[in-house]
Amino acid sequence: MEFTGRKPSRAQDWRPLARAALLALFATLTGIAAAGAQPAPANKVNYYYPENWLCRPDHNEACEVDLSTTVIDAQGKTSLKRFSRNPQAPIDCFYVYPTVSEERGPISDLNEGRAERDVVRQQFAPFGSKCRLYAPLYHQVTLSTLASEARGVAPNFDPLVPARDVINAWKTYVGHDNAGRGFVLIGHSQGAAILKYIVAGLIEGTPLARQLVSVIIPGTDIDVPKGESTGGTFASIQLCRTADETGCVIVYSSYPASDPPGANASFGMSARPGMQDGCVNPARLATGGTTLDAFLPATGVLKTRNRTPFLAVPGLLSGECTFAENHNFLAISIAQDRRAPKVQQFLRAVVAQEPTWGLHAMDINLALGDLIGIVGTETDAWLARNQPVAEGSTVPH
Repeated sequence: MEFTGRKPSRAQDWRPLARAALLALFATLTGIAAAGAQPAPANKVNYYYPENWLCRPDHNEACEVDLSTTVIDAQGKTSLKRFSRNPQAPIDCFYVYPTVSEERGPISDLNEGRAERDVVRQQFAPFGSKCRLYAPLYHQVTLSTLASEARGVAPNFDPLVPARDVINAWKTYVGHDNAGRGFVLIGHSQGAAILKYIVAGLIEGTPLARQLVSVIIPGTDIDVPKGESTGGTFASIQLCRTADETGCVIVYSSYPASDPPGANASFGMSARPGMQDGCVNPARLATGGTTLDAFLPATGVLKTRNRTPFLAVPGLLSGECTFAENHNFLAISIAQDRRAPKVQQFLRAVVAQEPTWGLHAMDINLALGDLIGIVGTETDAWLARNQPVAEGSTVPH
C-alpha cells in the first residue's frame, strides 16, 4: 500500500498549544511561579450549568446519538452493529475534544456547534457502553489560529485560556459529580495536550491517583526514557503494558507504515535528550496481536447505503509501534482485499490534508473498538482492586 501527499514543510509543523504556554501551565499547577505574567484570565465558566457541557448524565444530547456501524467483512458481506449504552456504568469517562472550531477568532466561543457535536460522536460517545460520559465545552484555540501560525502570523491571545477552562470543568466534576468513582481521561490533540498536564499537576501523587483507571491521550507527546515505560512527562504513571493494568497511560501517534514520519513530522518525537515519545499499541493490549478494531467515520468514499455514522472493516487494518527518524509512532498497514481501495483512498485524503500530521485526525477511530474493550477490562480490574466509595461521600481534591 502507498500513501501519497504533499511534501512536508516546516510551516505545517505544529503541536497543539504552544509548548511554552503548557510549561507555564504545569508550573502553575505545581505551585511554581511561572516566568512572565500572562494576561488576566476571562471570567471563569460556570460548569455547574449543564449547558456548558457537551455531555454529562443530566445533559447528554450530544452523546445520545445514533452510533450504529456498518460492518463489511473480507468477502464483502455487510451487517449492522449497534452500540449499547450503559446508564448504570460503574466508572466515568472525562473527555476533552481536539481542535475543531472553525470560528474566525483565535479562541472559540462556548457555543455548541456542528463541529463539536460531530467530533464527540466520532471519538467519545461510543465509550458510553463502558462509562458515564462527561465532556465540557471550552474556549479552544481555533483552526484559524493554526492557519495563521502556519503563515508565520502570531495572533494576540492568551494561550492558557483553553487549559484554564478544562481545569475548571475538571475541578467541578471532581467536587460535584465524581463521588469517589473510578475515572478514565480521554483526549485527542489539543485536548490530549491539556489533559497530560492536568494529570501531571493535579492527579499524579495525589489521592485522586487511586481513582485513575487510565489515561487515553493519542495525538500528543508523552516523553519516556528510551527503553522505559515511565520517568519523563510523568514521574510514576507509566505506559500501559497489559489490558488489565490500571492507572496507566495509552498514547500513540498514527502514520502510514508506507509513509512514515520524516524529519519535519509534527508528532511522535520527544524534544528532550535521552527521551523518546511513548507509543502504546491498543491492538496489542486488547488482543495481543496487531489487527486493529477500527471504526472509521462513514463519510466521503466510505459513506454507507444505510447512512450509518461508522464503518467497520474487521481484519483490514493493523498497527505496530515503530521507531524511525527519531519518531516513535503507530505504523498503520492495510491488508489487500476488496475493501482496501476505498479505505486507502479515504486515508490518503487524511494524510494529504496535513502530511506532517500523518493519520493524526484518525488516531482514535483507528483503534476505537480496541480502546473501548480495554476500558471495559481496566474497569473490571479497577473494581476488583478498589472498594467503591459510597455515593455522596467526600472526595479529596
